[in-house]
Amino acid sequence: MNIESVETKGPKHRYTDDLSFAAYVYMRGLRVIKATEQRRGGVEYRFMFEDPDEKWEEIQVEFMNSEAAQYDNSVRQLKQWCRRNGPPR
Repeated sequence: MNIESVETKGPKHRYTDDLSFAAYVYMRGLRVIKATEQRRGGVEYRFMFEDPDEKWEEIQVEFMNSEAAQYDNSVRQLKQWCRRNGPPR
């Protein structure tokens, strides 16, 4: 998960390329400033959020201990399992 902080003159802006974490941050009420998608063999997402109350780190901890993170991890594991047991590509 790539996450970074950017100092600005106004409210702090935070970035992530983790779609699941971005969805969680959005559900927690941080405002999306920018969202992009790039295709380089696979799809890459990048999200910029406004964090005026500096809740980013708190939300990261909440996410890592949440059922949302457990669900996301389970989906990733099941996809890997299917790839290993599926037909050769």
